[in-house]
This record gives sequence, C-alpha cells and structure tokens, in this order.
Amino acid sequence: MSRKITKVRSLNVIKFRALNNIVIPFGERVTVICGKNGTAKSTILGLLAQIFSFDKDYVKNQDLHFTPLHANFFKSKFSDHFRLSENFDFAGDLEASYTLYDAYFDSTITPSLKFYNLKDRRLPRAIVRNNIVTSTVTNDSRNVTHPVIYLSLNRLIPIAHRAKYETKDLDFLEKNSDEFIRANNQLLCKSTGSQFTSTTGSIDSAVVHSNDYDHEAISAGEDNAGQIIQAIFSFKKLQQEYPDYHGGILLIDEADAGLFPGAQYQLKEILNRYAKELSLQIIITTHSPILIEEYHLLAQQDHKNFKTIYLSNKLNKIEVLENISWADVFADISVKMKVISSELSFPETNVYFEDDEARALFNALVTQRKLRKPLKLMTGISMGCNNYIELIRQKVPEFNKFSLLILDGDVKDNLIKGHKNIIKLPGNLPPDQLLFEFLFKLPENDNYWSNKAKFTKDVFNSLPTVTAINNKLNLPLAIDDNFSLKMYIEDQKYSSAEEDRIRQLFKNFFKSDEIQTLIKGGINLNPYKVLVSEEPDLKIKFCKSLETATKYVLTKNKGVPSHLVESWYENT
Repeated sequence: MSRKITKVRSLNVIKFRALNNIVIPFGERVTVICGKNGTAKSTILGLLAQIFSFDKDYVKNQDLHFTPLHANFFKSKFSDHFRLSENFDFAGDLEASYTLYDAYFDSTITPSLKFYNLKDRRLPRAIVRNNIVTSTVTNDSRNVTHPVIYLSLNRLIPIAHRAKYETKDLDFLEKNSDEFIRANNQLLCKSTGSQFTSTTGSIDSAVVHSNDYDHEAISAGEDNAGQIIQAIFSFKKLQQEYPDYHGGILLIDEADAGLFPGAQYQLKEILNRYAKELSLQIIITTHSPILIEEYHLLAQQDHKNFKTIYLSNKLNKIEVLENISWADVFADISVKMKVISSELSFPETNVYFEDDEARALFNALVTQRKLRKPLKLMTGISMGCNNYIELIRQKVPEFNKFSLLILDGDVKDNLIKGHKNIIKLPGNLPPDQLLFEFLFKLPENDNYWSNKAKFTKDVFNSLPTVTAINNKLNLPLAIDDNFSLKMYIEDQKYSSAEEDRIRQLFKNFFKSDEIQTLIKGGINLNPYKVLVSEEPDLKIKFCKSLETATKYVLTKNKGVPSHLVESWYENT
C-alpha cells in the first residue's frame, strides 16, 4: 500500500441552490457536518461525492475493477443525491471548486464542478473541469480517481418494504467474520451477536444476529449498523486487494439514524479507529447532540484530523461556523436561548495534591475565577503519586471519577495515560525542586531580588536549607541558563536511599520560615508567582489542561449539562 493518501482539504460552493459563497474545510479523518433541517447538509455530501470515480488509474493508464461489498462501483451518481428541476436548475446554476491532495499525481489540485447544457439532454449535466493535466494525461474534464462510498437515507428502507429481499454470500466477510461481528457488537453495545447474514434486494446489507433470530427479524438500528460496518469493510477489502491503495472517502447521511445514545458513542469510536487504520476520510451529517459534542471536543484537541462544521441559516442565509462554541451550537440546534450567567452553580469538584508544595505552585498558576470556583482544593490530605494511582486502579469513585488529581511534573506519563482527571504540574521536577532551581539560576541583578523583604540572592545562598543542599550536591559555582537540576542529580547516580535524603532536603527548603514568608507575601514576593510570570506559557498550558479535565469530570461523571459548563467557561 502506498504511503501517499488522497485527502480533500476544502469545498468552496460559489453557488448551488441554498449555498452561496461558502467554504467548508475537512479534517483528515472525521468531519461532522451539523445544523438544523434545511441547512443543505446532504447537499454538501452530494457535491463531495460527484468529483470522484474509481475506474481508471490515469498515471499508469490502467483500468480499475475493484468493487465494494454492497455495490458494483466505488462511486456515487448525481441522481443518488439530486433531482433536477426543469424550472429552476439551469446551466451556470451550479459552481463549486475543491482543494485536495491527489496521491496518484502527488500534487495539490483544484478541480471544479459546474452545470453545462448538452444537446442530447433536457436538463443540465454536472461536469468536472480543471483536473490535473500532464504530458501523458491531457484531458482535464474527468473525475478524480479515488474510491467513494455514499450511504444515503435510502439505507433506512424497512426490511418489510424491500423488494427481492434474500440472502447472498460475501466471501470477504466470511473470511473476516469475527472482526465484522465484533465491530457490530461494539457499535450496538451488546455481546449476543454471534452470526451474520448478507442480504440483497432493494439494498445490499449485512447484519449481525444471534442464534435466537435471523436477518428477517432485525431492527432498523441493527440494519443501519450493519450497513455502516459493511461499507467500512469494503475499504478494508480494497486495501488488501489493491497494491496502490491511497485511502478512500466514506460519506454517511444522518449517521446516527436508528442508533440509541450508547451506540452513538460507540459509532464515534469505530469511525475514528477505522479512519486511522484504513486511511479513510469520513464525512457525516448528523442531528445527534452526542456526536456533535464528542466531535466538537475532538476538533479542539486535534484540529488537523477532526472538524465539526456547524451550518447556520440565520436570516435565510446559510453560514459555515467552524470555531463556534458548544454552548452556541446547543442553543442554536435546540432553538433555545443561550445561557449567559456568571453565577451558575456546579457540584464542587475536589482537587487532591501530592503535598503542600504542589498546592502552592497550583495557586500561582490558577488565578482565574472561572477556573477556581468549581473546585475545592483539599488541604490536610497529601499522598504520593503511587497511592493515588492505586486508588484509581482499585476504581475508588472519589479518585477514579469525581475528583481532580494534580501530580508533580516528574511523574512518568505512562502512569497516568488515559486518566482524564489527572493533570501534571509544569516542569520535569517536583515543585520544591522547581522553585529551588528557579531561584538558584535567577541572576543576582534580577529585579526580584530588589524586594521589600530584602530577600536578596546573598540571603538565598545563605539560607541553612540552601547550604545543606549545596553541601550535599556540591552544586557548581558558575552556571548558565542551560543548567538542569534534574540532569545534574541524575548524573551523580545516587542510590535510592540517598535520593530519598536529597528529596527531604528540598522539602526542608520549601518548608523553611523564609520561603513560607515569601509564598504568603503577595504577588511580588511569592517566588512561584514570579516563576510563572516569567514563563507565561507554563500557566496557559496548565490552565487549559485544568479546564479540559474539570469539564470532563463535571459533564461525564457528575451529569452537569455540557452546554451549561461551556457557558460558564465562556462567559465568566
């Protein structure tokens, strides 16, 4: 399989029906297009499908004969999406352009799609122009070579209404039956599916069922799930059969149709997994608040791979809103007023620290009311990282779900991976060592040393706790900005017992009367606050992580409506 993957970057609809002068960007993996009814979501899927076909490799001048599991072609016809009107659809009424990377030609191209009149047709025809030309490929009026599957709402035709509904054999699914069944069971949140049946007729489908019933008795949701997984497996089949595979595009209209809330969450997981595994670009439309919110959050975290495009039709003009907040999306799609209040009340979320040193650094980092008000900083309760991790491993709800854990910056990432309620403090040292390193490296002519407490660099060096650290570590007299306390200590290769004694020396430094006086002495005296002010990126990054973790605990584990949480952080 080629490492080069065709990707659609954007669609610019200059004019077509309700769409005028809009640009829609697409994520490399999953894009969710959402909005109220009548905002042309399905039209966008149709325009995307029209510029692709998969019948010829023009670089090698070879015909392609690969087929999906449910149809004869990796292509969607114009009539699958649109009915044209003799009274309202004319040449020139459709004009759209695309920006995409074409993996066959290893080039970014900008094909266009327009309506043209043809002598042998009553209605105009949509034709692609401006495709790439080379010395051997001279025709620019051709579709882009790329496999597409479009799942329309036609897939929801009830089984009882399908003509010639009968079973068929699909060798590929037979060979991959275990994975196909597992994916279906995951999507529908069940474990009872043990068999599958492929059917044909009005629609070609594949459904999973148990020993207690067969394909004749499945629900609409089960059938929709089967068709979505079948489409994904069509690309899996193509990836295995086609040595020059460059990915594909899966378009799903109303992806959540017939799926209960739990299944909608699992649909997200399945789409994300196979988009990555099969190099797919998946674009769906949906009205599901669950899918919209989940992908809205993913888009904030990974803007390259995921996008949530909200279509608004205020004043009868459709607009594309990409960076809209979840509170705005919820208000618009629910047709409700947006909640704007700085006095919303949430259940308090307890915040646990490893020690007082961590709490002091946290207080210097987190000063905004909107971040602090939902939190209750726990005092008198301090445990080491391993103790907190063990409580999480034992699934103690207070620590596993309902609280935030603030751990030191030297905690290894693999210990906390996947725990969304854990946040690491900045730096790669415990907070007391981070503070010592900051003051130790701070030049004696820095403005900080000219403070009202007369805490100068000489006073710092003369502190008994600093002298004890110097004597133990034999710290260099001359240092520069590249000095790293962590690396210096690691280079000495102390025994574990010696490392424990060294850690205690730094704790003694933090607890000394002089340092405690400074920490309690206000903005200009508190060395943690000075450290944070001189490295503002530390504060920005940490506060963003804290906000994300608090939102997660409030919405996922404490049941606070997400639009209220978003409104709090947006308007406070």
